[in-house]
Amino acid sequence: MAKEYKTSYKSYFAWDYEQETRDLDLASEQGWQLVKGGCFHSRFVKNPEVRYRYQLDYRKIEDMGRYIETFREQGWEYVNSTFNGWHYFRKPYDPSLPEEAYEIFTDRESLQEMRRKWSRLA
Repeated sequence: MAKEYKTSYKSYFAWDYEQETRDLDLASEQGWQLVKGGCFHSRFVKNPEVRYRYQLDYRKIEDMGRYIETFREQGWEYVNSTFNGWHYFRKPYDPSLPEEAYEIFTDRESLQEMRRKWSRLA
């Protein structure tokens, strides 16, 4: 059976990245899994057998391999990065886990640093 794909043409303001993650989570719940996130469109593949929670990070990376490995060690799968510095990650959804398990910024300082970076972008 051929895989079914769809493209979503949505754009988000940098300061509204949380809305994008909510939309990605909802798409996953409906069986559409992100293949490639983007600034103006995203590509999905139909796979109702899995469900993910998504997170985005915004930063310039010098050592991409180590950056991805750091997330992998915490259970996150790297999806892709955009030309302007947004990085998409996902983690298999487990309803028994608390919501905090799906946060990539587990301390206040890291979250504030990321918000400062995207506010400069805005």
